Formats: sequence, C-alpha cells, structure tokens
Amino acid sequence: GTIIDYNDSVRDLGVMMNKKFTWADQHTKILSKGHQMLGFIKRSCHFIVNRQMRRSLYISIVRSHFEHCSIIWRPHLDSDIKRFDSLQKKALKWILNEQHLHYSGEIYLRKCLQEPSSDRTRYIWCDITAAL
Repeated sequence: GTIIDYNDSVRDLGVMMNKKFTWADQHTKILSKGHQMLGFIKRSCHFIVNRQMRRSLYISIVRSHFEHCSIIWRPHLDSDIKRFDSLQKKALKWILNEQHLHYSGEIYLRKCLQEPSSDRTRYIWCDITAAL
C-alpha cells in the first residue's frame, strides 16, 4: 500500500477547509488577499477621485475575491464578520475619499445604505436589516 500524507487543511475548488471543518483558513486567505488588493488599488489609483470609478475598482478587484464560493464559506461568527467589516470600512472610506474619518457602527451602516448596491447583504457581510 501507499502511505497517505496528513494535511491540516485541504483546498478544493479554491476554497480552504481545515480538519475541524471550519473556514478559518479560507477567511484568513481571503482577508489577506483583500487587504493586498485594496492596498494595490489605493497606491496605483490614488489619482482617481470619482466615487463611481473607485467603487467599480473595489467591486471588480477586491470584492470579486469575496464572491468566489461565498455561499459556502460566508462568515457567520461575530469575530469573522468584524474582520470582514473592517476591510470594507477601509474600502468605503477610500471610495468616499474619507480615509481620515472615524466611522462608528451606526455611521458605517448609514454610509453603506447610501451606496447603491443590488444586493446589500452581500456588499456588507452582515445582515443590515438585523442591525437596524
């Protein structure tokens, strides 16, 4: 027979799952990639001031990573949702050109509701209707 190697996590169709059947590895990978892509956009597109163009860049480059198989690994723990929300707060501040302002939870939700989106619960990783 052949010896089968033991792995702590498995990647299938681009989604990471660990031995406890949690998505912690996937969340870490996606958040890391999201921070990298948002930083890349901020550095290379700092001259863009149009809100719609910034929003389009965010959706196509950063949020597209969130959308891949999100129905499977979508965060449901408060700690995971907060980590994704912090990245989205940074993105929203950049989109609105308000990087130096502090957003409380209520202001953040209000700003997100003002941004046009076809599916608000996917734009904000938690359910807004439950928060209001």
